[in-house]
Amino acid sequence: MKKEFLLYVAVSAVALAVDVLMLYFAVVSLRMPAFLAAALAYAAGLVVHYVLSVRYVFTFRRMAGRGEALVYALTGVMGILLSAGVVHIGGLLGQSLPVSKLVAVLLSFVSVFIIRKLTLFSATMAEWKRAQ
Repeated sequence: MKKEFLLYVAVSAVALAVDVLMLYFAVVSLRMPAFLAAALAYAAGLVVHYVLSVRYVFTFRRMAGRGEALVYALTGVMGILLSAGVVHIGGLLGQSLPVSKLVAVLLSFVSVFIIRKLTLFSATMAEWKRAQ
């Protein structure tokens, strides 16, 4: 699982780069409203993250071809909501935004990885036995 986690970190960095570059391009070059550009850029990053994750990170796929991408996206939404909640609570507690955001990023990143690993990318007992 350590190797998967490290690969997941690398994939996340690539997806974040796509997100940020697309956001910048859409706002600066296309003069798109920032909120719309942010949504589209996030969606693009999520697609990149999913494609790279199923290709390079996770060995087992419990739901391949059966709603896997939708569940993957929903876990991303869970990460957004968790992150927003942590930042909000940090603000209520008087924590600075950078500290709240750092805690939110770390908590949502690890949580979403674990949820994805357990629900989408863990081996069934039969798959695990075959892999041994």
